[in-house]
Amino acid sequence: MGRLGGWLAFAGLIVLMGVLSPAAHKALNPYHIQVLVLIGVNVMLAASLNLINGYTGQFSLGHAGFMAVGAYVTSYLTFYHSASMEQFFGHLAPALASPLTFLTALLAGGLAAASIGVLVGWPSVRLKGDYLAIATLGFGQIVWVAVLQLNRPPFDMGGARGLSGLPAYTNLFWVGLWVLVCLVVIRNLMTSVHGRAFLAIGQDEIAAEGVGIPTTRYKVIAFSVGAFFAGVAGALGPHFLLSLHPNSFTFLRSIEVVIFVVLGGMGSMVGTVGAAAALTLLPEVLRGGALPGPMADWSPAAVPAAVVIGTTLLVLALAAPMARRQPWRYALTVLLVLAGAGIAVYWAWDWLGVSGNPDRLRMPIYSLLLVFLMLLRPQGLLGNRELSFAALRRLVPRRLSASGQ
Repeated sequence: MGRLGGWLAFAGLIVLMGVLSPAAHKALNPYHIQVLVLIGVNVMLAASLNLINGYTGQFSLGHAGFMAVGAYVTSYLTFYHSASMEQFFGHLAPALASPLTFLTALLAGGLAAASIGVLVGWPSVRLKGDYLAIATLGFGQIVWVAVLQLNRPPFDMGGARGLSGLPAYTNLFWVGLWVLVCLVVIRNLMTSVHGRAFLAIGQDEIAAEGVGIPTTRYKVIAFSVGAFFAGVAGALGPHFLLSLHPNSFTFLRSIEVVIFVVLGGMGSMVGTVGAAAALTLLPEVLRGGALPGPMADWSPAAVPAAVVIGTTLLVLALAAPMARRQPWRYALTVLLVLAGAGIAVYWAWDWLGVSGNPDRLRMPIYSLLLVFLMLLRPQGLLGNRELSFAALRRLVPRRLSASGQ
């Protein structure tokens, strides 16, 4: 597909989202829409951090700080100046006054976050690995403490109590639009000459410098682009929930985004997007009655049984090489694990009183799945591979593809 075809496809997707978004809001209940919005926000965060951590090989723990900058700048504009902005755009295009106001505020928040990304990335380019992680962690904490102090005019954003009453701008169209823009920009960036430079820096920075790649400039570019989309993603959520709170941008939020990238595969866009969507949806699926999930209609006796069986199957997969070398030890391990898991779950089920509330096991099951996935697949779901039409064609048998069937 040529460049013109790509732009036409991009425009067609935007038009399609604009047509389907109102229908989706009518067909789905508010909870399902909120889950979809959260998935879109997390996909943007994971894809933007993947550019920094995955492709360029840096280790940033400050993504929540970039989110906070974008969220607070955008919210300040929409909360205090949306009326004047809509009045200004109303003279230019009355029907587009509200969308242009929100788009301007989002771009301002994203550019503010990108500017902070440059300020953070420039002095941090001399740091690597754990040292860079500590520096970006410090940046995130500085931003979090700073927003707690925003409780005085002219920048009164509620301080520690947060801010409520934001305009309801965010919907599925805006989230889908920015997810599409984020993925297209990063994908085109990585398939260009600049993307080769990012990958070279991520694999061996000294060798990249030896062949003439300006590593400092490309590191700063990675931080600024990643920070821009993190700022936009941070601004979309509050304008859907109609409130802004500093607890949404703590250190744990940065860790959550890092988990998306590591689990999906460092350097794999498809893996990162899939992991972000799956890990956002999984806790909701495990919530009893929230979504059509496995715990929605389970009886109390079925939950501990499923935990025991699932734990045993995971241990079987981990100990599979032992079965070929020492079958008797493998069988003994299976019996011990089955008995131990059964006793542990029975004790926890009775002592914690989970029998009356199966939702108490939701987050422990989620956490155990993360642990076992990292044990079984430490390089991530896709590693550094991407899914493409060429990769799908390789799955087709050669005889079948050669015969044209």
